[in-house]
Amino acid sequence: MASNPIRRQTSHNLTKMGEDKLFKAHLENGSVARALESLKGDMGKVSEGMFYAWLHESDERWDRWQRHLKVVAHVLADESLR
Repeated sequence: MASNPIRRQTSHNLTKMGEDKLFKAHLENGSVARALESLKGDMGKVSEGMFYAWLHESDERWDRWQRHLKVVAHVLADESLR
């Protein structure tokens, strides 16, 4: 992903923000687009495409994202049963 200065800076900003904060924003906001929008003040504008490219930079990061999505699905299922 880090082939040009904008992508490098975006990758750096996402890494600096940290997976925990990004994944929590996703859980709280319900979508990647809304999560990125909610964090825009902290790291600048990031497109969904750049976010997914950043996730794919590391197989381990992608695996953690997939596990996060399973947790989100369980949370939503539990909330719908209430």
